[in-house]
Amino acid sequence: MKAAIRPSEYGRAGLIAVTTPQANPTVEQELLALRPAGVSLVTARLFSASPDPRRRLTDYLDELDETLARFGRLAVDVYTFACTGSTYLRGHASERAKVAELEARFGKPVITAAAAIEAELALAGATRIAVIAPYPDWLLAAGAAYWEGRGITITAADRVVLPSDDTNLIYTLGSQAALERLRAMDLNGAEAVVFSGTGMPSLRALAAARELTGLPVLSSNLCLARAAGRIIGVAPVEDGPDFERRLASL
Repeated sequence: MKAAIRPSEYGRAGLIAVTTPQANPTVEQELLALRPAGVSLVTARLFSASPDPRRRLTDYLDELDETLARFGRLAVDVYTFACTGSTYLRGHASERAKVAELEARFGKPVITAAAAIEAELALAGATRIAVIAPYPDWLLAAGAAYWEGRGITITAADRVVLPSDDTNLIYTLGSQAALERLRAMDLNGAEAVVFSGTGMPSLRALAAARELTGLPVLSSNLCLARAAGRIIGVAPVEDGPDFERRLASL
């Protein structure tokens, strides 16, 4: 077997492989804004030819081995799977089995967005959450069932409504969409708020959401960045002038 290739010019602090749904324009931009100094991101697109959104989401996880293989001999430090809905549909046991298979084959940690959210909730000591997501009803229900199965109580769940069940329309949203739904939400009993869905822009809304609620407010992409950062030993950039400049430049 040929040796893995490690870049000499970039990624001195770490190399994160990102896999994102084929039409998702949000993941790379938000992870770039959160990227610690010295860390490089490399991206591969999750692909499905199916016109059915349910099938597309399950294909992304079922065929993740093919996607990771596209990184070839590149010596990444961690692989990330930036699609929360796939895990909701496949379920925890199926996702964990797939991750174990991939880690055995590729020899590096594989982090899914759902697992990253769960890790952040555990760190926050939160077992009761309010969820805002840009999902059709069937995917919102799958997400609620997933979290209940993980011992997390959903105190409230609300949709950012799309014109149809086509999940590609998530990518047309702005960050204020989640914030508007949050303002109307009853947060009684919630210990944290989760903006679920890697395609829904949310970084620009997180600070305002925390100020509004007084609660930890998490998003799929933020949790993924934190989880990857813990593996390579560097924390994401989440605030301050540098972060604001990055957001302004997107």
